[in-house]
Parts: sequence; C-alpha cells; structure tokens
Amino acid sequence: MGASFVVGALIPILPYLISKGTTALAFSVALSSIALFAVGVFKGYLAAKSVILSGIQFFAIAVGAALLGYLIGLIVQYFFPGVTVPAG
Repeated sequence: MGASFVVGALIPILPYLISKGTTALAFSVALSSIALFAVGVFKGYLAAKSVILSGIQFFAIAVGAALLGYLIGLIVQYFFPGVTVPAG
C-alpha cells in the first residue's frame, strides 16, 4: 500500500524534477491523466468489464474529486478571507 502511494504521488511530481513552469505543468497533467486512465483500464480488466469504459470512468471520478476539492478550497477562501492558498 505504501509503495503504491509513493508511485502514485511521484507521477505528477516527476515533470517538475525535469522541467519548470507551464511545461512541467502540461507534462504533469498529461502523465497524471494517462496514469489514471491506465489504472481504470487495469481495474476493468480485473473485473472482466469494458476496459475502455472503466478507464474513462476512473479518470472522470478522479478528476471530479480533484475539482470538488478545488471548489471546496475556493469556498473556504471566500468565507475565511484570511486563509490563503499558496500560488505556484
């Protein structure tokens, strides 16, 4: 479990070790998207379901969770103006 957490956390961080700025951001988003889709495909394979549909579903749920977390952060920042989110 710990190893999978480390690998999952390294995927979006690796581009920042190689590049900077918007280039690193673009590669990070691309690598993360591919990894999420791949995990969904593997899940579909293990469950004997449609691998493409499973990949899309897993990706959509993960992106939805990330957007929800971002939205909650914006709401907290709106109601508590002293709380700031560090800008990259």
